[in-house]
This record gives sequence, C-alpha cells and structure tokens, in this order.
Amino acid sequence: GPARPAVGRLAEQPHGRHSAASCEDAPAEADARQRPGVVLSESDVAKLSVATAGVVQSVLGYADAPESFWDEKNDGWRKLQGCDSGVTIYTKKLPDFSSRVFMGVVDVSDASAAELIEVLTGREGCRREKFDPGIEGFVNALEFRGCTSPAIGDGVLRLKTRPILLGFISPRRFDGIVRPFYELPDGRWVEVDVALQEERVAAELQGTPLQALAEAPEEKGLVRGFDFGSGFVLEPLDEGKRRWRVKVVMHLDPKGGLPHWALDKACPQFLRNFLKLAMLEVEKVREEQARQW
Repeated sequence: GPARPAVGRLAEQPHGRHSAASCEDAPAEADARQRPGVVLSESDVAKLSVATAGVVQSVLGYADAPESFWDEKNDGWRKLQGCDSGVTIYTKKLPDFSSRVFMGVVDVSDASAAELIEVLTGREGCRREKFDPGIEGFVNALEFRGCTSPAIGDGVLRLKTRPILLGFISPRRFDGIVRPFYELPDGRWVEVDVALQEERVAAELQGTPLQALAEAPEEKGLVRGFDFGSGFVLEPLDEGKRRWRVKVVMHLDPKGGLPHWALDKACPQFLRNFLKLAMLEVEKVREEQARQW
C-alpha cells in the first residue's frame, strides 16, 4: 500500500544518487577534502531508514486525514479563514507536542511531477534558494559515505531561515535527514525531512557516527530549531498526471523561548506565500523548457 515507504521509484535528482541501498568504496581524496563526511555501516543505514519510514507514515497520515478531522468541534483540523490564491491552510494541535502541525494545500494544473519536484526540493544550490521567502539557504553539512540508501538521502542537510514577522522571529538553523522524493505505488510522490534530535531518529542514532552530531550543543548566538517531521505529498488529480494537489505538511518548533502565538501567526503566512511563489516558479520551469524545445 502507499504507506510502505520502502517501495517506490526515486526521483531523478542530483541528491538522489542511489536507486537502492549500496555500499561504496572510500571516497576519492579530492571529494573527502571538499566536504566533511561520515562513514555509515549497513546497520546504521537500516536504523536511519526505520526512522524516516516512521516520518513518512506520519506525513501521509496528515495528508490523508478525512474531512471530519478538519472540524474543530471534533478536536480535528482547523481550516483557517482568509486563505487566497487557491491556497488553503489547515492546522491542528496534537497532544504531547509543543507546537501545532500545519498543512498548506493547493491544486496545480498543467504541470508534471518532475516540474513540481524540481521546484519543491530543498538542497544546496536548489531553485528554492531563489524564491522561498523563509530560507536563507541549504547546506549539505555532512556527507554520508560507505553504505548509502535513498531512504536517508545523501547526508545531513542544514537549513538556515530568514527573520520573519518583521524580525520578531530571528534566524534559526535546522539540521536533519531528508528522504528524497519518491513515487508510491498509488502514483503519489512524497518527500520528508526530520531533525536529528527527533525522538524516532535519535533512538536509531544510538551507536552510530551521527549520535555525537545530534547531541552536540547549539552554536553560540544561533538557535537550533526542531523539525518533528515535515514534508510534501503530490497527489495526481487526473490519469495523465498533469493536474496535481500539492500538500505541504509543516511541524516545527523553532525553540528559543518563542511564544506559540507567534508561530501560529507565522506558519500560515509562510505556507501561503511559499505555495503562491512555488506555483509561479513552476510556470518559469515550463517557460524554460519551452524555450529549450
């Protein structure tokens, strides 16, 4: 079924190098000098794959929530008012979590999965660095070497955010693992990301080379945010797969003693702006491809 994250087709992307789990020889000296890395064993990869599989289940669970969950009277999703440009925002307060989960939804016409993935994917040097209103940039902070798998991506991705709410929320840094876009048996595409410190991930990091990084103290003067598990789900709306419903699940805790009212105000604003700008970027991708033809 669609909730089996180990099954599916990996998107053809620069950061998705491997179509199946593999063990590589030691990297060349030149590559080793370019970026810090960590060597993973088959056991390490298996542990991390279990963690990202759990995050996929969570994100798909939010994306698949029935309409009844959006009824606030039933303690479900709350549909926010004032949504425009075809973007709808939902939110829900979950028990045992310090912050709300948010979901932005928009329908897209005349686009392929490849075009959407090119626009939505976060990686060093990606298109999102040019238009995403919430990010300063992505850095591949730590490369995975030795055994690898598309289930855990190519390394630890570091995201630095911009100040938001007129600077009330200062920049944050998020370090996490990304399970790159891949196709589910039902034709949907999903990508998830999660913090190294998230409970499921941290439990699987015990005894791996990543444990020290996850437990390292914050850098002085920079707040490290927390990602409980976020991601994208692309749902085809027609057999030709040119119409899509894009769902963005965001479940973050920016830490730093930030009041919850500030996050509750910032997240819907960010999701609305991000999805509007992302859809404009999809149009640019189509125009670029048309010129190439």
